[in-house]
Amino acid sequence: MVPADRQSVRAHVQERLQAQVERAREEGTAPNASAPGDTGARNCFWELLSASEQRLVFLNAISDRKFWPRVRTLVGAPPFEFLLRSDEGVLNPSGIGVRRKHMVHEEEVVTPYGSFCRGHYEDSLGRLYKIISRRKAPRAEPWEPLSSGDMLVVDVRLHRHSLQKKLAILRGEFGSIAQAAAQFPKAGGGVRLRRTPAFDAIEGVGGAGEEVQVVVRSGRIPKVGGVVARLVVDVQ
Repeated sequence: MVPADRQSVRAHVQERLQAQVERAREEGTAPNASAPGDTGARNCFWELLSASEQRLVFLNAISDRKFWPRVRTLVGAPPFEFLLRSDEGVLNPSGIGVRRKHMVHEEEVVTPYGSFCRGHYEDSLGRLYKIISRRKAPRAEPWEPLSSGDMLVVDVRLHRHSLQKKLAILRGEFGSIAQAAAQFPKAGGGVRLRRTPAFDAIEGVGGAGEEVQVVVRSGRIPKVGGVVARLVVDVQ
């Protein structure tokens, strides 16, 4: 188990990433090609760290040129929402992904679909939630306990479906539960969230299934028909 403090969790993620770099080197894995174990290390990066910690870990990792061929499989393809505008020139994005022109997003974006991994919380409908920030503890890490009375910014992800199936679901052809799961929580509505297994490796944090009740204050869907939205919620 990893001790529940910022430095230990950061070190754990760094060690997972470095182990995969060494494994790829030993096994002769081609640049940008996946090696066994990459997914688990990538999940640690996206699940256990806040954006500020992700930035620290990423910048430290790329200071070693041996990490460059592993960026795509261990972190993903740019642009990255955890980087600052001043980080634009840290690497050449086209070397990581075809037609990638920027390391940093030009404007604020919601969490990319694939970066949710297992998410931080989920509801009974299978919608995943990722903590972005907290009012009471703005520097808190995602694995730190939530407290009653706090206001959170979270991103919520729906399951992806083909357009044809999504329309059928919304018409109710797959039942009321599937219909509700294909829609984002609405302002004023209450949602009961439970922890996913994302934090199970951290000592003393609490296991998957622990629950918290939130009420949606507001929401924003940045893309029509998109499957990720940003919500502001109050913890009850």
